[in-house]
Amino acid sequence: MEDARGAGTSLSPTPARGAGSRGRDSMGEVAITYKLMPEGPDVNLENMKASIQSRIGGMVNRLNIEEKPIAFGLKALYVTVTFPDKAGISDELEEKLENIAEVQSVNTESMGLL
Repeated sequence: MEDARGAGTSLSPTPARGAGSRGRDSMGEVAITYKLMPEGPDVNLENMKASIQSRIGGMVNRLNIEEKPIAFGLKALYVTVTFPDKAGISDELEEKLENIAEVQSVNTESMGLL
């Protein structure tokens, strides 16, 4: 049986540290869109927006909040944020959003690297 290690490749003495970084100092940014459903159609969405801003505004680089109609007068808030690609930030953001008064649910609609 032949040893296949290195077959078809040329090995170079490139150190792993910094390989492929091309001079970048950070890992980049993450963009996430959350869908927040209020407990009902009578919830004051302006108060929810203010709570979102005060709870997570300092944790993110960008924050955008958009209202979208769902059905029967009920509107959802779509919260799009960008932040540094570091472990634990997305979990902390989601937890803070879930703990806002009159938020029934928080769902991650999209997530990606910028």
